[in-house]
Amino acid sequence: MLPPPVCLSIAGSDPSGGAGIQGDLKTFAAHRVYGMAVITALTAQNTRTVSGVRAVDPEFVTEQLDRVFDDIPTRWVKTGMLLNEAIIKAVARFFVVRPDVKLVIDPVMVSSSGAQLLEPAAVQAYTDDLFPIAAVITPNNHETKLLTGISVSSVDDAITASLKLREMGADSVLVKGGDTVFKEDSAKLFDVLNHQGRIHVFERELVGSRNSHGTGCAMASAICSNMAWGRGLSESVDLAGRYVGGALKEAYATGQGSGSINHLWNGNPSINNR
Repeated sequence: MLPPPVCLSIAGSDPSGGAGIQGDLKTFAAHRVYGMAVITALTAQNTRTVSGVRAVDPEFVTEQLDRVFDDIPTRWVKTGMLLNEAIIKAVARFFVVRPDVKLVIDPVMVSSSGAQLLEPAAVQAYTDDLFPIAAVITPNNHETKLLTGISVSSVDDAITASLKLREMGADSVLVKGGDTVFKEDSAKLFDVLNHQGRIHVFERELVGSRNSHGTGCAMASAICSNMAWGRGLSESVDLAGRYVGGALKEAYATGQGSGSINHLWNGNPSINNR
């Protein structure tokens, strides 16, 4: 039996299991890749609230990366919550000398409610240090506005924002449409991928679900997983969006608040297409 590809998540811990490294590892498992995780932060949270966050020392983040790559090197890495400037720069220093590694950067800067999670210096560290070495970045609407000043409400807005984000050094940009009400059709969402200057627009069914915790983490991890199986970026984004849509449709309440998506739903298109 041939071993599966290996993917690494560098992110914070979500003890409620919906997002962060827990959600990433579930997504990796759903895509039949071997998942690993380097922890950047500990959180105290459930489906209703986040009551505390503790950053991991940046030197220890680097030590975790050293030990993983000493033994189980991989070319496929996804980042999530990096929390502060020092951790962002530590991760960038580690990978800038490893250009063969494909980084899927989910720039966790703004929550789904619109609250900014990072200090300005940390945002600058993303644009200066991580974006230029990323294979693709996957900002949501709020993060796109923070970075570009553009509030996306149409496909044209998303395309314009993707061009500005590429000017910041990103090789490819996915402007996610999951939290956007689009002028073109309020019953649909559109993910816009700018892949090295070529635009791809993915039209998707808008799935309304209270249990949507972890969608952004799952999207980036699913893209990483599909790329690890040898798929191109455009196909990986397409399959990842369909995977997240199915996980939303099949979600169930996991607590008293906004529950998790169903990472392990049985209709994963990536598996069915293998």
